Amino acid sequence: MKPKIQIAISILIFIGFIAIVEHYFNWSKILSPWHKLGWSDLLITILLIFVSYWARTMRIYNYFINEMRHSFSQCIKLVLHHNMLNNLLPMRTGEISFPILMSRYFNIPASRSIPTLLWFRILDLHTLLGIAIIAVAGIFYNYIVALLLFAGWMTVPVILFKTNALLINKLDPQTNNRFQSLILTGLVSLPQNLNDFFHAWGWTWLNWSIKISVMAWIILLFLDTSINIAYMGAIAGDLTSVLPIHGIAGFGSYEAGILAGFLPFDTYNTIENKADALQAAVYLHLIILGSSLMGGALAFLIPGKSSSTS
Repeated sequence: MKPKIQIAISILIFIGFIAIVEHYFNWSKILSPWHKLGWSDLLITILLIFVSYWARTMRIYNYFINEMRHSFSQCIKLVLHHNMLNNLLPMRTGEISFPILMSRYFNIPASRSIPTLLWFRILDLHTLLGIAIIAVAGIFYNYIVALLLFAGWMTVPVILFKTNALLINKLDPQTNNRFQSLILTGLVSLPQNLNDFFHAWGWTWLNWSIKISVMAWIILLFLDTSINIAYMGAIAGDLTSVLPIHGIAGFGSYEAGILAGFLPFDTYNTIENKADALQAAVYLHLIILGSSLMGGALAFLIPGKSSSTS
């Protein structure tokens, strides 16, 4: 799909979302109950979201410690910029900023940063689905089945790590085949030892455990439901970021994802209940976007220069 068509679809989703909410629920009613989120709640929320940014930064900093040693502030700058662009730009185009920023600040080529970003995204998805397994267990109280599913699910990254090592051993490092050489470069960019593997995995779990817990808490402030259902809504909303098409800054698609996370486990068969669920989704989205914009603004205040001029 051409970029212009994708942008046009994003705009249509955004406009459609605004119009549908106004027609069925009225935006003035949706945005009225700010009193449910006091200033102390808001400050704690933003603080915890920034703690999740710190965990995300630590994952990258530890992974590229040889290139980033003594440059932690630059790594924070990179993460905050990348996060802001990811939240604002349509169709996941914000991901493009990661290899660009890695090259600009640390002289790390795209042949290394792109495979690493892909590995991080696999860990992110794996962690989100792992949390979802726990949440679903809390809804249906089938903890034995959930424990078995979770134990099996936790082996997936280990299998990928082992598979990566086997593939590297099978490829000839002296090959003249450009395609094989590119594949080998990408595979070598992935974790090569257990220390790197478990550090990246551990920081991923810390990041998402904090972020999803905060998101679920915000949902509970606006919606009378169980914590496990709130977790499912938060996870479903965040998973919409991987969709090939979504609204400007995620508006419309993000809220739809949260509501879709609620539907299998709760009843929202009246306009009032649906309005409450939509309120929770909208406020959560506004807080996530506001935090990313604050982070982006903070990143501009962190002094930095490209590695080529350092």
